[in-house]
Amino acid sequence: MPLLKKYKLNITWGDQDLLNIMFFHNPESLFVFPCQWNYRPDHCIYGSNCQQSEKEGIFILHGNRGVYHDDKQPAFRAVYEAIKYIMKL
Repeated sequence: MPLLKKYKLNITWGDQDLLNIMFFHNPESLFVFPCQWNYRPDHCIYGSNCQQSEKEGIFILHGNRGVYHDDKQPAFRAVYEAIKYIMKL
């Protein structure tokens, strides 16, 4: 709460900004996941940016920026649609 009170006028992205502020002040508490554990559209939109995923696979698919609901990244949408279909069974 103290950080929220201190920075509340500078928070645009809500919880993400607050998390960034918190980890800026406490970097020892932050664990950065390897890219295949947080695979995002940024990792493949202009070529491959996550070599580990090509060797080991993708473990968590991060569907940010509405990528599951538009046609900008067909593979992301296909995974979403497949999971949605399976959940209905």
